[in-house]
Amino acid sequence: MVQKNLRIWLWGPLLAVLLGVGYPGLAQVYYVSVNGDDGNNGQSKEMPFKTLHKALAQPGVTEVLVAVGVYPVSGKMGMQGELVVPAGVTVRGGYLIVDGTMTDSQADHPEIELNQTILQGDFSCRIAIVRGVLEKVTVMGGRTNGKNGGGVYVESGGTIRNCIVHHNLATGGKVKVGDLCMENSEGFYFLSMSNFKIELKEELVGVVFWVNPNDNVPEGEKGKIIAFATTSILKFASQSPNSIPFTTPSALYYSNTQDALHDLDGERNTDELLALGAANFPLTNFCREYRRTKSDGGRWYMPACGEIVQMYSEWISINNTFEMVWNKMEAADRVSYFNVMTAEAPKPWTSVSKWHGSKLYSSTLFSNIGAWVFQGARVVGVLFKEETGQPLSTVNVLTYPIRKF
Repeated sequence: MVQKNLRIWLWGPLLAVLLGVGYPGLAQVYYVSVNGDDGNNGQSKEMPFKTLHKALAQPGVTEVLVAVGVYPVSGKMGMQGELVVPAGVTVRGGYLIVDGTMTDSQADHPEIELNQTILQGDFSCRIAIVRGVLEKVTVMGGRTNGKNGGGVYVESGGTIRNCIVHHNLATGGKVKVGDLCMENSEGFYFLSMSNFKIELKEELVGVVFWVNPNDNVPEGEKGKIIAFATTSILKFASQSPNSIPFTTPSALYYSNTQDALHDLDGERNTDELLALGAANFPLTNFCREYRRTKSDGGRWYMPACGEIVQMYSEWISINNTFEMVWNKMEAADRVSYFNVMTAEAPKPWTSVSKWHGSKLYSSTLFSNIGAWVFQGARVVGVLFKEETGQPLSTVNVLTYPIRKF
């Protein structure tokens, strides 16, 4: 009886090998091809899987041979996310497809034009964590937020060999002026201007123009961003400031320049103005309504005079970011993202840095003689009604909404 059981035990692994059936504890090689099917058994070149995720999930897998082609990796809803190459497993690319069938590696066929096995991300997640071996693949389009290894993260004991890793992003860290504020399904993140890819245009929110020098501050006090969208409107307010019934004293009503330039609370000013009726302040209301359907809707506001000073002091960095994004976009995209009046301001940054014509960057602050604005390229001052030759209510102004983060 003992001998019979012994014979069965010995024949089990042998049959598994002969039949190509997985058996716990035995080395298993799996194949992946763009022409494959995850309904296959993946254990032969003729019956490969279609995805690496499927191959790496097999019990006992020790090696995965991947044909040339492009293999998407995405962390978006309904997708499987980053790959994990376990310890003891080798993933090797560069296998050829000849006449629709996976065949031997490129090294065995020098006469065939070199192709690549590409793990292609959409910047929604990292491509792979490697605890085993990753060999002969190209990794691109990966991204992490606040972590290392946007394309590949190699853990202790892991190895990558003969791979090409490019066009991946590792975002996060300390935010600086000129960085892009982005939003995806995981939330907000910040991206260095040099790392922006046009594929990320749908995630654009704004540009950082002020960073709190104190690191130990709560959310909402870490810095401020300026939006990509602008608005130009003929009526800054529907009536003269002198006729608006402000209580005295009011944070919105200053009689001297010094107090005005120290006002950094456009958020409060916006709330107080809109409490007097949104219809009275169309430009201010636009700022509050900006991105209303987004996760940060209602947090945008019209800048106070002191915030405009903060913004202008860093305008070179902000300007460079605007121009970089603009140059990477197609003409049709520029209008929707920057929302500029192209007839008078062909590029958004020319409106602000050169103060095109009567287009003025206005603030939420009123004085007893007019609205505080940037009056010239390097002058912060008061727009006097006498200087415009027309009532304040018809001054043509331009603004970008801003918010804290």
